[in-house]
Amino acid sequence: MALNPLLPDGITEDQAVALLRHLEWQADSFSVVVVFAEQGPAVSLFSWLGCHVELAPMVRREAPDKLLDAPESWLDECLCHLTAEPPLPGATWLLLQRHPHDKLWHQARRAFLMRLNERRFLLEKSSPRPLVVVLPVDFRLEAPQVMPDLWHVRAFSLVLAARTESAAATVVPSRELLPVSSAPGVPGHVLSLWQAVQAKRGNAPWDEGIFLALPRAACEELLALGRVAEARALSLQVLAESRRRLTTGEADRPEALRDVSVSLDDVGRVAQAQGKWEEAQRVYQESLEIRRQLLERLGPTPEALRDVSVSLDNVGRVAQAQGKWEEAQRVYQESLEISRQLLERLGATPEVLRDVSVSLDNVGRVAQAQGKWEEAQRVYQESLEVRWHLLKRLGAMPETLRDVSVSLNNVGRVAQAQGQWEEAQRVYQECLEISRQLLERLGATPQALRDVSVSLDCVGGVAQAQGKWEEAQRVYQESLEISRHLLERLGATPEALRDVSVSLDNVGSVAQAQGKWEEAQRVYQESLEISRHLLERLGATPQALRDVSVSLNNVGRVAQAQGKWEEAQRVYQESLEIRRQLLERLGATPQTLGDLALVLLALADIPGLAQAPQWRAEALNLTQQLVQRLPDVPRYAQRLAALQAAHAKLRPEEGAQ
Repeated sequence: MALNPLLPDGITEDQAVALLRHLEWQADSFSVVVVFAEQGPAVSLFSWLGCHVELAPMVRREAPDKLLDAPESWLDECLCHLTAEPPLPGATWLLLQRHPHDKLWHQARRAFLMRLNERRFLLEKSSPRPLVVVLPVDFRLEAPQVMPDLWHVRAFSLVLAARTESAAATVVPSRELLPVSSAPGVPGHVLSLWQAVQAKRGNAPWDEGIFLALPRAACEELLALGRVAEARALSLQVLAESRRRLTTGEADRPEALRDVSVSLDDVGRVAQAQGKWEEAQRVYQESLEIRRQLLERLGPTPEALRDVSVSLDNVGRVAQAQGKWEEAQRVYQESLEISRQLLERLGATPEVLRDVSVSLDNVGRVAQAQGKWEEAQRVYQESLEVRWHLLKRLGAMPETLRDVSVSLNNVGRVAQAQGQWEEAQRVYQECLEISRQLLERLGATPQALRDVSVSLDCVGGVAQAQGKWEEAQRVYQESLEISRHLLERLGATPEALRDVSVSLDNVGSVAQAQGKWEEAQRVYQESLEISRHLLERLGATPQALRDVSVSLNNVGRVAQAQGKWEEAQRVYQESLEIRRQLLERLGATPQTLGDLALVLLALADIPGLAQAPQWRAEALNLTQQLVQRLPDVPRYAQRLAALQAAHAKLRPEEGAQ
């Protein structure tokens, strides 16, 4: 790239190119860059970049004099610009470096940044453009305390001093490499950007000019698109590059070590998606050890503590997926304690409060999976109260509303599991109202539409459990129409296809309960075809395999109800083979044990099969294992009692046969 040799004072060409590349490559995604500079160098840097940025022109907003008396008023103006619909093109520069030694300006600057920091979630969700914040050079020590959330997620910071001074310009690499969000409703947007960068570079090896956040975001999109093998290859490539940088003169930089940890997390997510639990556990554990090492080395800084908390959550998710409840509970509890420690230390900032809420949700899910309803209800309720508090404090922003909706969903699931239908119906209905409110406010974005669809499914589940077939059919049908609309709009992404399949299953279950066999068979068959398509496309991932098995069972139940025994046996037998494969591959998790027991019982109920006693005995043994592992889960104990009674009754008859 041929650059203007007249660089701004205090910045090298490498540093200027690094900032230029960041503004170009991540032009359509939210990021934060903090520049510490005097008035002259800051304006020169803006002008120089304006001559070289090849994409949309940048926007410059200088702090006005009214900042002294009304910092929140100028903040409102800036937020209107940053969150405009449709998004305005180009990076936005907020120049706050005026009057660096004036006490009144210093106070106003602090007040503005504290309020801006509280809007981090709004900016991440609604401002898909880079934000460059320019501050006085002397503000370097205060910035992390005044704007901790934005400082935590910054892409990098740059100190820019005039050449006449002795201070050297330095680029501080990011301590938070969060994935870049793709443009709403445009699957593969960041991936296309990464591919364009790669095409321009050809076969040249990676160098320090490659910001690892971009290929990481591309890896995330590959996962979302179901291109798991490509995601794995890219995640391993990024990990190798992170390790290379660590061994080439950067070993003393905590940021370089942390980059390895973040790259390990990416590899772990891909392994998790493939059901490779041992690999996921290994890389997540290595990442956790690195972050504990950084915590010991750097001391209990907020960033180091939060990184350990995030790693603990990753380890907990793998343990949870394998049914290792004690381990999951232990690491989630440690993560929650760290979040509470940060809350006590930093005060009730929005990010810290939300982290506490997320940790509570994790603890609640483990309690829920073990049937510890009181504990699950208690922590979910506390999480909901935190999110109501954030909603009241920050206002009815899309992200605060959606967080409340998620918490209501959690509370509803616990109520539903305990048969508290009125309570479940009330919270699910409130959740649906919030989802519809967001849809009306944000427009028909994919996320808003899908949230409405999921909420409708929850309302339908309660109606179905109470035998309210017409209501269940109505809401399930609306959910299915939304899922089909998203499939048509977004294309055949794995998530869109699977959502249609789930909606079809719901519609089919109501038709089946009403004895509408032809309709049930039609929608179940369509769902099965989608599941088979996803299995072929994604490969034999645990999710894809289990989805095919569930669809086969649905088809089998309709055939069985109509007395089509051969068809029922055929599909149940295929489902049985898949579930044995999953048990061998994933180990004896509650889900694999329970799934296998159910299909064995379905086969045993088909008349005239010689293996029926063997299948019933195996199902009984699997259910006994479940009760031994999870004695507090009522449905397993009830199933075991029913199986024991049936087994005792059938045993003499089968012996005579």
